[in-house]
Amino acid sequence: MTFLIESLIACALFTLLVFLMSRNPIKIIFNYSPAIIRHCDELGLDCIWFCHDKHFVIPGWFHIKGALIGMLLGIPAAVVAGIFAG
Repeated sequence: MTFLIESLIACALFTLLVFLMSRNPIKIIFNYSPAIIRHCDELGLDCIWFCHDKHFVIPGWFHIKGALIGMLLGIPAAVVAGIFAG
């Protein structure tokens, strides 16, 4: 029961953080490569178009590589969480 409550609190805090940062996309642009940052500056950083319109999607493997790295980094945390939850 404690793990469930802690998980819900962690999810709520993470959601709040993402919401606060998404209100001003300029704050999170440093996560992207220089080419993507330049492209965003050219677009005016409209994150709705930048992320979802096929005309503004930047080709390449940047997001796929980032996702794979994130998943690999998450494996140890998932193992530790599984050990302590089990």
